[in-house]
Amino acid sequence: CHHWGWTLLAAGLLNVIAKFFAAVSPRVEHAVQASANEIAAWSLGVGAAVLIGYAATVWCRVPGAAHADHDGASPHRSFVGWITTRPALWGWAFVIAAAPLWMSHRLGPVTTIWPDSHEWWLILTGVVLLCGGLALAWSERSFHGEDARRYGAMEQLFLCADRRLAELIPQYAEKGDKHVLDEIHDVLFQLGREALDENAEWLILHRTRPLEPFLAA
Repeated sequence: CHHWGWTLLAAGLLNVIAKFFAAVSPRVEHAVQASANEIAAWSLGVGAAVLIGYAATVWCRVPGAAHADHDGASPHRSFVGWITTRPALWGWAFVIAAAPLWMSHRLGPVTTIWPDSHEWWLILTGVVLLCGGLALAWSERSFHGEDARRYGAMEQLFLCADRRLAELIPQYAEKGDKHVLDEIHDVLFQLGREALDENAEWLILHRTRPLEPFLAA
């Protein structure tokens, strides 16, 4: 939800910037009016090129490193952090940004009371920004960021316990040392306590701030 929320906001921002330049420069406005389809196609091409290049770099990486880079991203990064460290976000933003411009040019004026292409462009850009904001609000109200941090911490804890048990179990199987068995029991006991604590934190968090619809003031 964070990823697509920031992506939609970036796509809306691209349209806002283009709309600004079209509003202050008659030459840009004329170019947009005359070549809306070409500009939309160019935006799609740029987005596709960025996504293909990003996919190629990920494919060439070591699988473990690519996995760590994807999962290690904090869902609570700032907008600047997202747009400067996630090439895939920019690729999808350019792809999505082409839709409002192309659709506004297609809808165009039908009657005198029907919005013209500029108004449709503004309306559709607002829809994209609104969808991005709602996606971020939903993930925040659903505690996805907090859950991701807790699950990430528990994943590292279980991985460490797994590595330690992988050393202790063969030692006990080979020697039958009671001290090794006690350490195995202690690792499992502490791991179970941490799992129960994590589950309790989840219950407290979701009961303290239950998910509910926003009410008008």
